[in-house]
This record gives sequence, structure tokens and C-alpha cells, in this order.
Amino acid sequence: MTPKERMLIAMRNGKPDRVPCAPDTSNIIPARMTGKDWWDVFLHRDPPIWKAYNNVVKHFGFDGWNLFGDEGFRLIEPGRVETEKKTVRRTETEIDVQTIYHTPKGDLTETWRYFSKNTPFCIEGKVKDLAADFAKIEYLYPDIEGYDASLLDE
Repeated sequence: MTPKERMLIAMRNGKPDRVPCAPDTSNIIPARMTGKDWWDVFLHRDPPIWKAYNNVVKHFGFDGWNLFGDEGFRLIEPGRVETEKKTVRRTETEIDVQTIYHTPKGDLTETWRYFSKNTPFCIEGKVKDLAADFAKIEYLYPDIEGYDASLLDE
């Protein structure tokens, strides 16, 4: 039985050949096992985190459950809006990268901090003022349902 078959059978309440094993390695173990600076993995995608995770699964021989996909945590549909990326700060241990999303309703910017030996995080989010930025957000996430921007004015 393949790891995929094993996981799917177990999730459907079936009886796989053995109990699936998919420990949470997060992104820390995969990034460390590359031996590279973490900005290589998370910023430059060399290798992308999903490949690093798959290498950990193969190395330890467990079933795995890859949640990273091809673009990791990126939810915005490529090509939906024009984007511009630029490095705004760099030290020996940190790189700050700003992304500008050019929407028909105006620009949104976000900044992520990438580290040589730690997981990246967002230091400036896209949304600064929900009421003002809502129309812009809709261009980034066109499938958002159940939200009514007019409620923001109340």
C-alpha cells in the first residue's frame, strides 16, 4: 500500500495495512535538513519548502502529509494582479522583502522578514484599514464569500 493510499483509507475510516505515520515536522525540520540558510528555502525556494518536506518524509520513511503545496502559504492566484517585490532591508541574518500588489482600486503592500536560521514572518500586513482596503482585497481573493463590505461602515 502506498503512503497516499494508506492515509486516504484511514481518513475514510477504512483499514489500511498499518497505522499511517505523519508526524508534524512543521517547516523547521525540513528547512534545517537542507543545510542551507532558511531564506534560501522560504524566499528563494531553493529548494521550495514542499520539496524539503518530501525529502524529510523519504529520509525518515514515514507516510507524510504535505500541506505546503507548490507555493507554500501563498493564497493569491498568480497573475490576478500585478505584483512587485523588492528587498527593503538586509543584514547578515535578516532580509526584509516588500511586495506591492497593484489592484485597480489602488496598491496594497506587505513586508515579510526572512531569516538565515529561522522561520519567516510578516512584519507588515496587506490590510492597514479594513474599510479602506476591502475593495482592494477583493482583487487578491476573488472567491471570498459571505462578506458584505457595506457592513464596515456601521
